[in-house]
Amino acid sequence: MEKVRFWGLIILLLVTGNLFGVNPSVVLETNFGNIVIELFYNEAPVTVDNFLGYVNSGFYDYLLFHRVVQNNFFIVQGGAFYYYNNAIYYWDPDQPEIINESYNCLSNLRGTIAMARTNEPHSASSQFYINTADNVMFDKINAADGYGYCVFGEVIEGMNVIDSIALLHTATVPCYNFYLDDFPYPTLAGIYSAYVLPCDSPNCSNFNPDDDINFRDFALFALQWMEDCDSSNSFCEQADLDFSGKCNIDDIVIFAGNWLNL
Repeated sequence: MEKVRFWGLIILLLVTGNLFGVNPSVVLETNFGNIVIELFYNEAPVTVDNFLGYVNSGFYDYLLFHRVVQNNFFIVQGGAFYYYNNAIYYWDPDQPEIINESYNCLSNLRGTIAMARTNEPHSASSQFYINTADNVMFDKINAADGYGYCVFGEVIEGMNVIDSIALLHTATVPCYNFYLDDFPYPTLAGIYSAYVLPCDSPNCSNFNPDDDINFRDFALFALQWMEDCDSSNSFCEQADLDFSGKCNIDDIVIFAGNWLNL
């Protein structure tokens, strides 16, 4: 009977879930300054998981913002090209393309980040763009192809950095056997580093939730130990406190720092 009561409590707590969960935020350190982006995992779980995978792997480090458009629509785009020895190279991520989650009703307003793609609606992989103006023609409801482009986050700090990049002179430049239009040149705009910020609120460790972070929270945390975590499973029921994709010792350090602290 005691075992039944114990597991009944665990199930109840899991169903209740973490009411204090927060969205992950990613920092893009650039040669123009830092940009902080909040990611909307409830609205775009597959897209957020995909983006965080690239961030955590270091894929975006030293890549360029390779496209600035300030005519008809207004964007700054990155996530695929880098500059080396006076030449521009394309870095193929060799990763599966993802579903277009533009049905989430998020709009391509100024400051939002969305996935870039080809004419194929479900072809997004690593490239993203940040809207420098309201581009509602990219929303699913307005798109000529019926799909549009998936918004999955918003710039919460550093929009002035994006605006500075958007003012750069652009040119058409060679890359392999094709040419890149709207490329910022001769001044380049690059990402030095991209990294995710761990949850810094004690409430993130309050899995119960109640007014304490205690052994009941630890029991729920332990159930996710060494699990693979992505946004589509709410980051291991939000036990992946640093949004690294794994519930491990780094998350225990964060949890321990919040112990009995609310």
